[in-house]
Amino acid sequence: MNTAQNAPVPRFGYGLCRRSAFTLMEVMVTLVILSIGMVGIYRAFLSSLNYQEHILARLHAVNAASDEFARAENDIIQSHECVPSSAAASSVYSGRTFFLERTAVPFSEDYKGICGLHIKLSWPQKETIRELTRASFVYIPE
Repeated sequence: MNTAQNAPVPRFGYGLCRRSAFTLMEVMVTLVILSIGMVGIYRAFLSSLNYQEHILARLHAVNAASDEFARAENDIIQSHECVPSSAAASSVYSGRTFFLERTAVPFSEDYKGICGLHIKLSWPQKETIRELTRASFVYIPE
């Protein structure tokens, strides 16, 4: 006869049947661990939203700078000369206000066909003023 089949069923206090639920301490530790994880996920989400806003504003600034470079380059080529100039303005690009400074200077007296072009964009974001600068040389065909 097999003794494992005829063994008495353990009652409370013996083996696996002793516990039928979680203790209060286990539940509290689990809740603390879950809440710490949720706070970490929430902070990472907010951080990614801030970064996304910064990247979107920078992308608009780069596009605005490219457009302004194309306009300035076209103006210089159309006039067939590089006149030293400096201009400041504000413009709205994709719903954002950018402050623009544009400077054009001749490269040197020896190279009349080359003009230095400098563009500086700035925009407010949160508590700071962000800036983007670009510089290039424009060849003026004769």
